[in-house]
Amino acid sequence: MQLTSPSRRALGLAAAGVLSLSTLVIGLPGTATAETLEIIAFDADETGSVEVPLTGYCAVDWWVVGGSGGAGQEDGAAVPGTAGGEIRGTSAVTGGEIFSFSAGTVGADADVDGGGAGGTNAEEPDLDGGAGGTVHDADDLAVGGGGGGGAASVVTGPEGFSLIAYGGDGGGDHGGLGAGEGANVVDADLTDLVDGAYDAVGFHGRIEGQILPCAPEEEVVLTAPLAPTGLSAVDGDGRVTVRFDPTWSEDENGTDADAWEYSLDGVHYEPADVAWDEAYRKEAFTLIGLTNGTTYSIRVRGVSDLAGHGTPSEPVTSRPFVAPGAPGGVTVTPGTASVRVGWSAASSAGTYGIHHYAVDLIMSGGEMGDRSTVCEVPAGAPLTCLVGLRTEAGYTYRIVVSAVDGVGHSGADSAVVPVGTPSAPSVPATVPTSNGDLTRPAGQSGSVAAGSAVEISGSGYLPGSTVSLIVYSTPQVVGSAVADENGRFTATVTLPAGLTSGAHTLVASGVDPSGNPRYLTLPVTVTGGTATAATTGGLAYTGASVALPALGGLAALALGGALVVAGRRTRA
Repeated sequence: MQLTSPSRRALGLAAAGVLSLSTLVIGLPGTATAETLEIIAFDADETGSVEVPLTGYCAVDWWVVGGSGGAGQEDGAAVPGTAGGEIRGTSAVTGGEIFSFSAGTVGADADVDGGGAGGTNAEEPDLDGGAGGTVHDADDLAVGGGGGGGAASVVTGPEGFSLIAYGGDGGGDHGGLGAGEGANVVDADLTDLVDGAYDAVGFHGRIEGQILPCAPEEEVVLTAPLAPTGLSAVDGDGRVTVRFDPTWSEDENGTDADAWEYSLDGVHYEPADVAWDEAYRKEAFTLIGLTNGTTYSIRVRGVSDLAGHGTPSEPVTSRPFVAPGAPGGVTVTPGTASVRVGWSAASSAGTYGIHHYAVDLIMSGGEMGDRSTVCEVPAGAPLTCLVGLRTEAGYTYRIVVSAVDGVGHSGADSAVVPVGTPSAPSVPATVPTSNGDLTRPAGQSGSVAAGSAVEISGSGYLPGSTVSLIVYSTPQVVGSAVADENGRFTATVTLPAGLTSGAHTLVASGVDPSGNPRYLTLPVTVTGGTATAATTGGLAYTGASVALPALGGLAALALGGALVVAGRRTRA
């Protein structure tokens, strides 16, 4: 406990005499259970040394005061000296440190016989106070003098530790200087430091040391690892590979996992042999010896060497299985903007039985080159399907078939079969019989100027198939489109600038989901075309040969939409 200034002052008031060197030996193992000790005090009334063996002490609370200056005599009146220096504060200590102490005395008062003697420091004579001078009358007789200067009080310790509280100056014009000449020396790290002069005069120097117990250490509670995230499970035959993302703690008391554990029941955990999977940028481990056809709910948690088990992850479901066998006998028959695919049943049904067959199209060229599922045929249905294809130059296709079981596992692939070149939609010599109407955007039902663009939409086509766009009476191919997953398309075509003014017909030629020809038509009135024209069958002549639709390059440069196939999903 640090003493307050009044209690220290009370101790100082009782001090008198001269102190020889004393020694305090402090042994500090560093526990926090020691009791507060009595104050160890040294002043001008004491001599000798003190050895204090301590257990669990970490600091010393210091109070060091230098001796005051003595009073002087001037014209028969006493002139008080100045107060000694004062140092208060607390320093840290470690076991086995030794501190030495020597307190200074007050300077002597002057009297009619002359100045007072300076105060003394028994161990540090160079810190004694100066003697006061003598005052003489005209007959050179002593009639008084200045008070003696006070001696400094000193504490020294290891590694240059030093506290020197200066002595006060003697009173009167002839007073002696106090030791240290008014400047305390604090060569130590002290907290709550007070460095100045004591608030009273006439007192001997004094040194007090209060040995303080170590402060209790703040208990630090470490938090266990956080739950990992992003779990995924890849099932196999009696096995599963689990991947996950660790969650790193941002709390200064948080801990990260030093190891990992997994659980199949949410209660019992076993060590997981985790390694970094560079391909997926995740941590991963594989479990073997699992039972095919059994559903497992897998959780993962981290383990810290310091804080124990962490929070478990959310579960990920695993169903080990034997996959279905590969289908056989895959055949492909190219048709108009399509291919007919057939195959034979898979060699084995696997753990969960066959739910359906997936026909995948591998397309190369253009802006795509991936594998996507374009047809799903339920088990027990005829093993065939019609797949829509683009007919523009630069595209090649391959077909592969696999069986998919009742929980979504894909079985082994069939042989990969190349597809021959599909034929483009037909371009009849005259306007064909319509299967329905093409449409224009709302509010756009008027005539169209020759050489200008017109937007048209149609539906009912084989998803993924090319649709040729033709203007009549003499047919000209003015563009193409690709039916989306719903069999629809929207395209913008530019009417030839050489069309004659008058009535014409736009035709969208393709195939329906069964592979049958499908024609949608739209009558359109052209303005601003050529003034005269031959007629064929009563319709205005459009100025182009029927052979022109065979120019595949023109069709490839037209407005074909992006390939989006019905039910197509990219396979992992």
